This record gives sequence, structure tokens and C-alpha cells, in this order.
Amino acid sequence: MKKASGVLSIDDPYLYKYLHADAPLMQALTDRRRTNHCVVYGRTLHAYCLIQGLIHRGVQPKNITMAIPRYNTHVNEEEDPLMEEDLPVIYPDAFEDEHIEEKI
Repeated sequence: MKKASGVLSIDDPYLYKYLHADAPLMQALTDRRRTNHCVVYGRTLHAYCLIQGLIHRGVQPKNITMAIPRYNTHVNEEEDPLMEEDLPVIYPDAFEDEHIEEKI
């Protein structure tokens, strides 16, 4: 499997190393002399939590772009017709839930 340069996964067990305040990535994202942008891709609460963590560590909100995929973007009905039934579990409607929305 080929590794994509500059791409991190929320599921990476070593993500904390990349997002540590002294890590090169965080130093680049918080460098006020050079503008560095990052894109957070996702539609779950984890994506929003990651953005909050980046802001908390000093990344300017204007330098963060959130890319929210459509609900069924990663579904190929020809390969797995049952995948459509699993979408509420994979992508819960976190932001349409009044209790979660209240916390946010």
C-alpha cells in the first residue's frame, strides 16, 4: 500500500505525535510568518473535535477548511447493496440530534 504524503487519518494510533505542540506539522500550521492551510475531511463529530483541537493549539480558524462529503459518497451499491443500511451507523446524524447540537 502506498502512503499519501501530507495525509493523516483520525484512526492513526500515532496521530498525537503529529499534533503535539512541538511537532513539525503543528509548528508549520501555527507559524504566523507563513500561511499554511489544512483540510479536515469528514462528517462526524470526530472531524469537528479535530478542528477544535487545532484551534486550541493555535491554528488560525481561517486556515482550516472542512470538507464534508455527501452522506452516501463512499457507497457503491453495485459492490455492497447492504451498505446503504449501514449509513446511519457509519455517519450518524450527530448534528441533527438536539442534545449533541446543544453541547456544540
